[in-house]
Amino acid sequence: MAKIVDLPSGAKLEMTIAGFEDAHRLLQAVTKEIEGVKVSGLDFKGIDFDAPITGELIDALKSLVSRVIYSRDIMDCLWICMARATRNNSRVTKEMFDDERAREDFLPIVKEVLMYNLTPFFKNLGSMFTGLSKAV
Repeated sequence: MAKIVDLPSGAKLEMTIAGFEDAHRLLQAVTKEIEGVKVSGLDFKGIDFDAPITGELIDALKSLVSRVIYSRDIMDCLWICMARATRNNSRVTKEMFDDERAREDFLPIVKEVLMYNLTPFFKNLGSMFTGLSKAV
């Protein structure tokens, strides 16, 4: 099933989910890169988007975003996943972003494809810990 997203530029992104092997490789690459990012002091449950942004939150988000963009492994996996997407009915390719207007959609496309392909892995993650805490 395809997912369609309106990008900030007004362009339409249409994505289909990657096959398990490609999505799992992306999951492994992201997990490896973000393993060292310190988020222990952040309360993600109580995030109030109207509250002032703290330095801790900025540092954590900067580290997460930087690692995703910088990582050759993540980007290699993402290009495989992005090849299944279209922007305004044109297949997403590296050459697409030679156009300055299309380039403004690069990071939003990266984010959307990343989230679309990783979210299914985490949907039932909480249930694993519920069973573990009951066993202990």
